[in-house]
Amino acid sequence: MTQKGRETVEDKQKKRRRENLANRQLFHRTVFLLAVCGIAVFIPVIGQMWNLQITRHEELEQKAVNQQTGTMAVSASRGTIYDSQGNVLAISSTAYDIVLSPKAIVQKQQELDKKKQKAIESGKPYDAYDKNVQKLVVDGMASILELDAADLTQKCQDTESQYKRLAQKVDKDVEDEIRAYIEENDLTGCIYLQPNTKRYYPYSTLASQIVGFTNDNGGAYGLESTFDKQLKGKDGLVVTAQNGRGLDVLNFFQDYYDAENGEDLHLTLDAGIQQMCESALKKGIEENEVLNGGFAIAMNSHTGAILGMASYPDYDLNNYTDVLDEKLKGSLEERMKAFQEKGDDAQTARQKAYSELLNIQWRNKAINDTYEPGSTFKSLVLAAALEEGVTTPEEHFNCTGSIQVYDYNIKCSRVTGHGDQDLAQAVGNSCNPVFITLGQRLGPERFYRYLEEFGIANADGSSASTGIDLPGEGGSLVWNYEDFGPVNLATASFGQRFNITPIQLIAAANAVINGGYYYQPYVVDSVEDANGNVTYAADPTPLRQVVSASTSATCRELLEGVVGNGLTGKNAYRAGYRIGGKTGTSETLVAGEYIVSFLGFAPADDPEVVVLVGFDNPHNVGSRAYPVTPSGKYISGGGMAAPVAGDLLVDILDYLDYGKQYTSDELAGADTEVPKLIGLDLGYAKDFAQSKGFTCKVVGEGDDTSEVYYQTAQPGSFVPKGSELVLYIGEAAPPETVAVPDLTGMAPDQALAALHEVGLYMKATGSSKYYTAETRVYNQDIAAGATAKPGDVVTVSFQDTSDRDNELGALG
Repeated sequence: MTQKGRETVEDKQKKRRRENLANRQLFHRTVFLLAVCGIAVFIPVIGQMWNLQITRHEELEQKAVNQQTGTMAVSASRGTIYDSQGNVLAISSTAYDIVLSPKAIVQKQQELDKKKQKAIESGKPYDAYDKNVQKLVVDGMASILELDAADLTQKCQDTESQYKRLAQKVDKDVEDEIRAYIEENDLTGCIYLQPNTKRYYPYSTLASQIVGFTNDNGGAYGLESTFDKQLKGKDGLVVTAQNGRGLDVLNFFQDYYDAENGEDLHLTLDAGIQQMCESALKKGIEENEVLNGGFAIAMNSHTGAILGMASYPDYDLNNYTDVLDEKLKGSLEERMKAFQEKGDDAQTARQKAYSELLNIQWRNKAINDTYEPGSTFKSLVLAAALEEGVTTPEEHFNCTGSIQVYDYNIKCSRVTGHGDQDLAQAVGNSCNPVFITLGQRLGPERFYRYLEEFGIANADGSSASTGIDLPGEGGSLVWNYEDFGPVNLATASFGQRFNITPIQLIAAANAVINGGYYYQPYVVDSVEDANGNVTYAADPTPLRQVVSASTSATCRELLEGVVGNGLTGKNAYRAGYRIGGKTGTSETLVAGEYIVSFLGFAPADDPEVVVLVGFDNPHNVGSRAYPVTPSGKYISGGGMAAPVAGDLLVDILDYLDYGKQYTSDELAGADTEVPKLIGLDLGYAKDFAQSKGFTCKVVGEGDDTSEVYYQTAQPGSFVPKGSELVLYIGEAAPPETVAVPDLTGMAPDQALAALHEVGLYMKATGSSKYYTAETRVYNQDIAAGATAKPGDVVTVSFQDTSDRDNELGALG
């Protein structure tokens, strides 16, 4: 091989090596570029995978569960509220919301149009399909639900929606009417009824401010709000599997989580006593021409339990946005005008004014509002003074009509003075100078300590309250101890220039007359779960003893004298009932406006019930010195609140089946002259007889304009005060004689009733002071079965059977 040939071969080899090297470099570059590009491409993919599988794991998992499962809430039943006797005050029942489905209306119309077209093409009748579904829906719902047709038409335009709620919790008659309309017009799916729960209050306005009401968010007011957590329970849940179209997959799985029904409240309120409180309050407001409503509270003296609590104006719990009181409604325009003067337009002013009216009727004056208690507060000062020994029942005072306290001459209600009086008379006369004297003797330190003990003030000067289990309780407005100087001490001694709530006063006064114990007032006695287990029970243990039992007994005796001895509380006196109490008349911050009240308790020897009745602003057309109503009635606690409280106590004691207790003075003497009622119209005759202390029984047919032509007893004769006079009207003929009933073994009230039934009267003998349920008849001066003339007086002898039993036991 030549040199040239060898070079050629070598060149070829070198060339091949260079090509191989280039190929390897190209391969490496390709691999590198592929790796770089691959990494660049996969980094976002990996990032997205990380985002989906790690970062958003819980979110996407929940979405998957939501897509694959369906849930339906199972509503818990709200607890029931009962009174102390088991009467239902609030209960939940099934009600229905009315819902419109615009999408279903379109589908229904398309379905009918197709059927109509087929019927036309086949030559068949098509009247059954010739309908305007939307018009049927709009016309029907506008009529039944009293809705605006234009607004309903607008709702139907949202054809992708399957849910347009037209009404909530409709009444049963509306529900039935809509069901019938759907069936009659074949509108199933276009309108449907969705189950809901509705709170129902069987007694309507009864205890409205206490029970309260609910709204879409649960308890909104009263006990419904305070105990919402216990009442509402916990909703349950049904979970089912669903396919991709959102339909339930049957026989796959279903989980059910039970609802926990709400707990029941058992109150201390008695519906019967509550009704008495409300009726007494409304009657008093009407008779005394009261402008701003009032309050009435009845409390169990032994526990602090509230038996009844009324506030007026009230409202219907089933329609709580309606204003019931006509006077309140009549003030709407005036309130609107006030808002307009502040710059509001007419619509805004009306909304604000109406909201004011609602808030006024929703307020519970017995616990929300404060007032100057006036002379009712003197019962607390009396207890403190007796407890501290700064006075005694035997002490005498001289009232000159005023008392000088530094630069202030503070007058008594009797500007000429009461003169010489013992403590009982001073309490009965409600003498301001005497109580100022007692306050001065106590001094600021001891006086303020009793304010704290009675729950009127706090040691740190903050506002005090009772802690009653109702929302919105107000607090006292009392001076700090540092500001409690001589003048403030003087005015506080007769209940002026500081503010407390009615519930504070009755809780404090209860400690004065129940043996000295302060109880926290309460309205919820217990809470029970759905299985009957008691989850809460009120504790009626007294919080503290404020005064001794002996001091309390003395206060009871003195306060009973206020009513029974013809003093300021005399209008609360009722024969057969031992009632004690204290009147109160306080001027508000508005000149010429007063709050008149009466604090009463019974039976006075061992109180079972204590009541507080107050009227806010009797219409005053008189002067500050002599305030009177348009009808001429003098504005005072003794003249206005005391009669109402007396009647209320009698009603409650009768309801609780307490036996009557007559004093010897009430039964022993035939001392009251009978007025002449013959010839008078019946209505006037009854009023006249009642003004003289008698009750009346009418025999015959007629009305208040009928003339009385005969009466028992005869005019000018004397019978016991409180006796029943029989008035004859119309064609009824009085008997010439009557048979005397056998009274042997009867209690005083039974003997009275038996004699009054036949037109006879009773004069009682034999008891030293009180005739009680243990007192029995053992003799009568006109024998049983003998004849007597209507109006005759039978002398009846009584003896206390408990004493006789004790004597027999001693002899045995």
